[in-house]
Amino acid sequence: MTVGTETPPRWLLPIPAAAAALGVGRSMLYELAARGDLEIVRVGRRALVPVASLDAFVTRLRENNDSADSA
Repeated sequence: MTVGTETPPRWLLPIPAAAAALGVGRSMLYELAARGDLEIVRVGRRALVPVASLDAFVTRLRENNDSADSA
């Protein structure tokens, strides 16, 4: 076993990776951010999406779908 070869968790994803993780295009990801559904942070000139924001967005989608199914 090699020590120290684990990849650290990613806290922030670049826009293309975040869009791919959600299965949407970049334009849709920017629309979601403009509506306040996703957070985009800047590190220098780079625009990045916190993984926690993606998780929260998916959780809200699932909760909304569950409540719509119950109605």
